[in-house]
Amino acid sequence: MQREKTPLDKCTFKVTVTDDASPPLSDAQTIELSCIDTAPAYTSAIPTSPLGNSAQSFDVKCVDEDNDPLTLAVDATDTCGGTMTDNGNGTGTYAFTVPAATGTCTLTVSCSDGYLKTFLTGSVSLGRPSFTSTPPSTVPASQQASYQIKCVDPDGDSLTITGDATDTCKGTVADNGDGTATYDFQGPAAGESCTIALDCSDGASSAQQSALVKGT
Repeated sequence: MQREKTPLDKCTFKVTVTDDASPPLSDAQTIELSCIDTAPAYTSAIPTSPLGNSAQSFDVKCVDEDNDPLTLAVDATDTCGGTMTDNGNGTGTYAFTVPAATGTCTLTVSCSDGYLKTFLTGSVSLGRPSFTSTPPSTVPASQQASYQIKCVDPDGDSLTITGDATDTCKGTVADNGDGTATYDFQGPAAGESCTIALDCSDGASSAQQSALVKGT
């Protein structure tokens, strides 16, 4: 039996029938069949939860119903810039880092059995920090005040909290290094207002918080 690598695979075989007469008589026929190659399938999925700023890895698993040898590779449409380590048995590891400049990229890998190729693709993104505390809207006029800040990061990156350039309350930030901080400032005069403006960064992306505070 011969299997040809063509867009429509074909199998050809020759059958010869011989009787037991003397002399024997025989007849031969060549039969051609179209063969179906089942495409490889993935048993792993691209991570959907936010990722950290450091190097990441994604375990790729691919199977083939026909037990053909499989080859894993990074597709040309991939924008995460990763590398594939192919174990040669349908499993591999894709190593990459989400670009900090964009915070997102498209991960695309391929699995080929030598006849058909399937693709696994999806968008992955960095986890971005966010503030979970709210600044006061009013404070006692012309008196010292403080605001307890809390910022969280979905993928556990270390956070740095600082005052933003647009801050007009002229306060100071004491960063505790664990996503919490204290903002100390003097409240504006009665009837006047100032702006608390803060930044929370995980080193690759940041969140800003801005609020108007009135002295009463």
